[in-house]
Amino acid sequence: PAYFGSNTSFLKTNESTSDALNTRFIAIDIFKKITKFHLDKKNETPLFYLEFERLKFVNQYATLADKDDLYYKNLQRIGTAHPDLEESSEVWYTIATIHNNNGSQYFVDSDTTNRWEKKSALNICHQVIENFPNSIGAQQCRTLINTIQEKSLTALNEQAVPANKKHKFLLNYKNLDKVHYKIIPYEYKKYRDERSSNRLEYIQQLNKKSTVFNATVPLVDPKDYQKHNSELLIPALEKGFYIIMVGTSANFDPQGECVAYFPMWSTNITYQYRNLNDKGELLVTNRLTGEPLVDATVEASYREYHLGAYRYKNAGKYTTNINGKIEIPILENHKSLFFEVTYEKETYQSGDSFYGYRSRDERTRVETKLFTDRKIYRPGQEIFFKGILVEYNNDERKLLTNRSASVYFYDVNNQEIATMDVATNDFGSFEGKFTAPHGVLTGEMRISSGNGSTSFRVEEYKRPKFEVKLDQLTAEYKVNDSIK
Repeated sequence: PAYFGSNTSFLKTNESTSDALNTRFIAIDIFKKITKFHLDKKNETPLFYLEFERLKFVNQYATLADKDDLYYKNLQRIGTAHPDLEESSEVWYTIATIHNNNGSQYFVDSDTTNRWEKKSALNICHQVIENFPNSIGAQQCRTLINTIQEKSLTALNEQAVPANKKHKFLLNYKNLDKVHYKIIPYEYKKYRDERSSNRLEYIQQLNKKSTVFNATVPLVDPKDYQKHNSELLIPALEKGFYIIMVGTSANFDPQGECVAYFPMWSTNITYQYRNLNDKGELLVTNRLTGEPLVDATVEASYREYHLGAYRYKNAGKYTTNINGKIEIPILENHKSLFFEVTYEKETYQSGDSFYGYRSRDERTRVETKLFTDRKIYRPGQEIFFKGILVEYNNDERKLLTNRSASVYFYDVNNQEIATMDVATNDFGSFEGKFTAPHGVLTGEMRISSGNGSTSFRVEEYKRPKFEVKLDQLTAEYKVNDSIK
């Protein structure tokens, strides 16, 4: 704790080390020498900065359980001890950042201990600006104030909701006392193809569209500068695709204001996809009742990147059977599929992609399992290795006998330093040895056969000259027993 203390108490500390190159020890020694020099000269400002920098240094490397508390209290001490020193503004800014960081640990549903910490940081910053308006600390505080007072909002909603029924979406906001939102009917395919364009231009384009609903809702802002949640009502909407825009200004201007938007379907259609061996299956049902939709039309498509943009290609048109299902062949190269379902003049496309794959891989592959006799060697020691060559074909596997292979030895920089040609015996295995190199960078090295590898370390280490033995247990113990 004395290292967090005043300059005079710091100079009374004694430290020693057997490591002459210990940089932290050297740094403390330098701090002491410079501090003593300025104490003798009675240089207030350099002494203040030295103490401030020392506190930061000690806090960074200290391992004390209460170091954060010691750091905070001594920052307050040096800030209070120099009320008229302009440079103290930087200390008070540091104290403000501690409060702000503590405030970030506030969780509305669990730990509310630090709820008002950001407000404390704000009050400190305002005081710094009032006392030292042209100081470096004041400039830092203005930036921190802007961060604390920054407005924000995000919206979270279901991808699709039942048609003609009221619904709610979740709004997460900070430093807002009201919010505006509107609902815009839109064409899904147009949204899908345009949403990756410039965001500001897209919001301006959305603002030109007609709406089916507009609302302004007051929000609770307790001035704690924390994030809060609120649920906002979505009225019953006819079947179709919509975009909901939320903003801090009534005109939803993206310049200097917060604006968010998200898509939503109002539909009674839903579907699920699963992979079956070498084909896919899509089940189309009613979102409310779960009943299968019979004779629904399903258009499948996949996406390809061409000339700087994604293009959607048709992958077939299907009709659901009596169980509301269709079967779809797996595409070449296992492309992901998109589905558009039409039922009784209602269309729904979730936008999710579904990856089709064959559950059985018919390709044959060969792997080499490599092992070494140890995991660490000294330079010059022999590295004994063994390998097993295995062929996999679906669920079958077999050892490859009388096969030739090459084993390569790579150093820390992945440079080949040795190679050996081997052949498997009647049991599908081979063995050999390399010599750990001298005069190169030590560390993790590896041997590889092309379709398998294993790593180990080459280090200049000494074997331990002591042995640890444990006394044999003479009794049995269980939880809460005392052991001497």
